[in-house]
Amino acid sequence: HELSLCGAWRDMPEHDLPVRCVNWYVAMRFCIWDKARLPTEAEWAFAAAGGSDERVFPWSSSDTDGIDETRACYSADQPQRTVPDPVGSRPAGHGKYGHEDLAGNVWEWVADWYRERISNELCNGSSRVRRKRDGTTDCLELNPSGQRVQKGGSFRNFPSDLTTFTRGGGDPARAGETSGFRCVRDPQQDIAP
Repeated sequence: HELSLCGAWRDMPEHDLPVRCVNWYVAMRFCIWDKARLPTEAEWAFAAAGGSDERVFPWSSSDTDGIDETRACYSADQPQRTVPDPVGSRPAGHGKYGHEDLAGNVWEWVADWYRERISNELCNGSSRVRRKRDGTTDCLELNPSGQRVQKGGSFRNFPSDLTTFTRGGGDPARAGETSGFRCVRDPQQDIAP
């Protein structure tokens, strides 16, 4: 069975589908329970864009590498798709670091509050910089705006919404049928001999 429209059950194999119908608060709590956290928008974008490769799509190696149905789960035509695909069912769409489904399937919540424009000034305020144990910094929008950032697009979106730089803002209390998440873990720094 699958929870459809965040409330009605219907027959469908439930294994291997992405977690969805989850609001930001539940996603955050689950990651904490799992001894992890939601990625920041900067971390998510870095992984999706292949770091300094600045990929348009997670799998692309140039601006001419486009999107097709072997790489991502999305809506190419009307009517829109009604369900996502099993996780990892599009191996041609894996990112540079091996991440699956960074484009399409479900929008992914990240830690940041949504802000219309992102600029280089984002990291200039100390309240927006998270200092990591390894000495590096990670920009994180901490100023409440009423919405949280979502990345990656979903099975209902068209190809133009699945680029690594596309972002959306969502009500963190809303559990939409296209909203999911992934957790990240920081590397262990203090490992005893």
